[in-house]
This record gives sequence, C-alpha cells and structure tokens, in this order.
Amino acid sequence: MKLNAFDYLLKPVKLKELMEKVTQAAEFVEQELLREKQYVESLSLLQQQFLKKLTNQADYEITIDVEKELTNLGIKLEGSNFSAILVHFNDINDENRECYQEELKSIIIDVLTDNDQGEVIDAASNELAIFLSTKAKSKSNQEMIALSISKNIKKQFKENVTVTIGRIYSNLFEIATSFVEARLAMNVRYLMKDKSIYSIDDISTSPLHNEGVLEQLDEELTKQIKSELPMKVKETLNKISRVLVENKNIQLVRIKLLGLKYSTLLTYEIKKWCKNPARIDTIEFYQEIFKIESLNEMIEILEKLVDEWADIMFENKLKTPSVNCLVEKAISYLENNYFDEELTQQKVADEVFVSAPYLSNLFKREIGTNFSDYLLELRMKKAMDLLKTESIKTYKVAEQVGYSNPQYFSISFKKFTGYTPSEFRKRSKESAS
Repeated sequence: MKLNAFDYLLKPVKLKELMEKVTQAAEFVEQELLREKQYVESLSLLQQQFLKKLTNQADYEITIDVEKELTNLGIKLEGSNFSAILVHFNDINDENRECYQEELKSIIIDVLTDNDQGEVIDAASNELAIFLSTKAKSKSNQEMIALSISKNIKKQFKENVTVTIGRIYSNLFEIATSFVEARLAMNVRYLMKDKSIYSIDDISTSPLHNEGVLEQLDEELTKQIKSELPMKVKETLNKISRVLVENKNIQLVRIKLLGLKYSTLLTYEIKKWCKNPARIDTIEFYQEIFKIESLNEMIEILEKLVDEWADIMFENKLKTPSVNCLVEKAISYLENNYFDEELTQQKVADEVFVSAPYLSNLFKREIGTNFSDYLLELRMKKAMDLLKTESIKTYKVAEQVGYSNPQYFSISFKKFTGYTPSEFRKRSKESAS
C-alpha cells in the first residue's frame, strides 16, 4: 500500500496475465496524469473565483468558509498571524501572459521560501495574491517581503510592479478582510503617484490643516466605541465630519479609509451583542464604503451602524435580568420544586437561562453557599417541618422532599441535624409536651 501497488500477481506468473496488468496500470497512470493536468489547468480559474467571492461576499446568501476554501485549493497556512499582499503588474498579450505570470510567481515563491511563510495564487490576469502566515505580528516583516518581491521582479524584468498590503489578523478566516484591504489599497493606486509599495494604513493624501484635531477625535471615537457609548460615538462622528469639511484638500480615498476603519470597529461591537453574529456581514459594509462618492454617504453608513449597535445593546440589556433577580428566580424555582427527585443544578440553570457553572458562582457570591448545600438545607428544613407536624412514615417524608431512597435520606438527615428522623420526631414531641 505504501508503494501504491496497482495489483498483485501470484506465482507462477503467466506472461499474458502480466501484460494485461501492465496495460491496465499504464491506463490508470495516464488517467491520473490527465486528471492532474486538468486540475492544474483549472486551478488558476478556481483561485480567481475564490478571491472574487471574497471581495463580493455581500452578493452571496451564505458566509464563505475561508478555511475550507483554502484547503480545497491546497493552501495550508500555519502560524498565529495572517495577512494578504496583492501584486499588480502590467498587462501583456495573451500569447505570453501565462508564461510571464508563472515566472513572476516563481520569483515570489522564492521570496516566500526564504521567509518560510506564505502561499501565492492567481488573483487576476495581471495580479497575484499572497497569503502570509507568521508567528509574530510584524508589519515590518510584511514590508520587507513586499520590498524583496518588487526588487527581484524589477531586477529580472526591468518592470515596476505595485504591491499593496492588508492588515495583520490573528484568525485565519480574517485573511479575507486583509485581502479586501489590499484590494481597496490597489483600487486607488492611481492616486499614489510614484509610490509602488504601500499598505491600507498608508493610503493618505496631503496632510490635513487640522490633522492634530482629527487625530484627537479619532482616538476619542475609538475609546467611545470600546466603552460602549453609542450616543457619544454619534456626537464625535459629527465632529469628525465638520473637521473634514473644513479641510478643502481632503480626497475621497482618505474618507474611504476612515470609513473602513470605523465600520470595522462598529461591526465588531455589534457582533459582540448579536445573538447571531454570522448575519453581520463585515464585507457588505466594505462594499458600501467602496462605492461612496462623498463624506455624507460615509457618515450615513456609520450612523446606521451606530443605530443598529445601540438598538441591539439596549434590547439585550432589557432582556438580561440583574444578578439578584437571577438568584431570586432560581431560589423561587427551588422552593416550588424541591420535592423533584430529578432536580439538578443544570435543570435550575436552564430555567433561568444561564449556564450551570455561572449559576453556581452566583450562589456562592450572592448567598455565601454553593447550590448543592443550599438545596440540601432547603430539603432538610422541609423534612424537619413534616416530622414535627405530620404523623407519616419516614419513607413518605423522604419522597416528599425529593429522595427516592429512604436510607440515603436518613443518612443525610442525621448528618445535617445530628439525629435520625425517628429520633428527631421523638425529641420534637417531647419538646412540645
């Protein structure tokens, strides 16, 4: 099996049978080679289709499983930080394009091999995408790889290429976001003049006259989002809008960059509060920002996000009872169901819509005792009341306080009171008389 044996023949081997098996094996190999050739020929198209889906997820009804898609394309990324780089080169005639693109890819692969951290795939007829995976979250490492690629291509082909870089993320599925960022940066390359290597964070134009004010507002807005203050966020967005309007030299690319940053922060907060975070499509908001033609459009998109965030947060806070209320509900349920033989911590937790460990922690923090001790005390006190006032047998008392085994009940009762049930009944009668 390890040698990929096609078949086995038993001795003595007949020549005719041997030739038949050899012919079958040759046909099998030819079919495998044909399938491999067809796959290789279609791989470029599959890669381009995958990247197109990444940038147009808003047009799909389901979220793309990025990790699965990468695996299907034979791309394996190891590491704890992931990012994307896009390389754009001049388009050439169809006759030489495939050969030229393969040579470019070979140069990039050599750079990645030296750094042992990435894969390169076809992005378009004149673009290649690079997916990086690294142990360290290093922007300088990205820039070093981009610079090496640019230099090596220029050295071999005397041609300048444009290289754009997306942000670094800690989850593999977020490499889709990094690719979209690299694509956004590439889409505005005509504004970058002679700059051939830049990241999504580098997209800027001439400095704002009131850059210091904008930086201060930017920092303020980020803190307000993280502090969950949607109304304050709206106020600061309006301040940022006024600052941008006052600056007459601001270009649309700068507005789009700010919109991309703030929409990322806001969608992250919405997902934290949303019961079904998968329905929040970050790429969809990116698509909207790609299309904006004015500052007002960006502010409208961001205010819409803030409103959705505020509504979801308010709704969840209304539905989430206070800690004291949760404990009260749990105690009330115990008071009304202590006789249930199948009463467990999990059952009570389900009734008040929290996890069993969380309920246990609440009891310890709010009451000073754990759940099982509280339930034991409740049942023992109910049993003591029955033994004092009712002339019923011990096994009946046990049943009425949630014990199916009278012997186990008697052991628990003595451990709690220091007396057996019969001794306790007798002492109670003596005290009463």
